[in-house]
Amino acid sequence: MRSLLPLSLLLSLASAQFVFFGGNRFGGAPQPPRFQTFQGPRFASRPSSFQDPRQGRFSSTFFRPSSPLNEPAKEPTKEAAVEDEKPEAVAAQPAALTESRPKGNYQYEGKSYLLTWRTGRNNFAWNEGVSYCRSQGMKLVSLDSKEKADHFLSLVGRERAPYFWAGGEVSGNNRQLTWLNGKTEDIKKGQHPWSFTGRTGPQPDGGERCLAILNNVYRDGVKFHDVACHHRKPVVCEE
Repeated sequence: MRSLLPLSLLLSLASAQFVFFGGNRFGGAPQPPRFQTFQGPRFASRPSSFQDPRQGRFSSTFFRPSSPLNEPAKEPTKEAAVEDEKPEAVAAQPAALTESRPKGNYQYEGKSYLLTWRTGRNNFAWNEGVSYCRSQGMKLVSLDSKEKADHFLSLVGRERAPYFWAGGEVSGNNRQLTWLNGKTEDIKKGQHPWSFTGRTGPQPDGGERCLAILNNVYRDGVKFHDVACHHRKPVVCEE
């Protein structure tokens, strides 16, 4: 009995090794080793398209640049250059508007006039008034028509200016009036717009060369007077 026990153990071990190395307890062809072939992790294939949640439709690519990559920068067009220049043109516009503004402070029949009593300039001798108007690009006013003379005589009355120099010179014989614009006219002494009175009688009364418009100084209304040229008065300039 003791000899049979080791023998059975040896047979069991031999049978186990035979089966382990591919044998068959019942005989037959040996079997290949039973090892499972290793396979890598299975990843789901990338879908050919996906839905763009921002657009609500499918996009065929993951990245679609709005412009080609490495595209050279474009030079500014002529239209862009013109747009850049517009602010300068707009900036230059106020200067042009300033130049086109009227020179004076009063308008009559489409022309500009400068009434210096409105600006506090009341202290011109006649020659100084001529020079001042010239410095403004204007001339001492010529009241060379009845309508124009009546208009400015009425304006002096409304604005209560006491007087002003006009651009007229009386001839030595008191018969002719010459305006700075080159026109001349005959004088009718004491008749409108000349005063019918004055310091020594109807105007012009002689000896004084420069023309002034006086506002009721001799209780005669607003009239023409011949006055010594050194007197100080405001002026009316015209363009």
